[in-house]
Amino acid sequence: HSIKFIDIAAKQVDEEAQRMLSDLRDVKVPAVLPESSTIRYSIDWTDEDGLNKNFHAEYLQEFIETFYRRIVELIDRGVAQQKRLATN
Repeated sequence: HSIKFIDIAAKQVDEEAQRMLSDLRDVKVPAVLPESSTIRYSIDWTDEDGLNKNFHAEYLQEFIETFYRRIVELIDRGVAQQKRLATN
């Protein structure tokens, strides 16, 4: 881990913050959102270089495209639902 990207308290990794983050990611969010509503991404990280700019660009592009597609799907679904309600 790089000191820049984790919580530090009293010059040590804040274990409570790490536990809370893990609990949120692994327990609380999955308990309220169906798996189909979440997407996990991973990207390689090195202490020396951090993120590889090319891999990071690919990751961001994939994130943007997925986000856009999912939002459009949700809007289309909402519009269709409103039309069905209006005709009933």
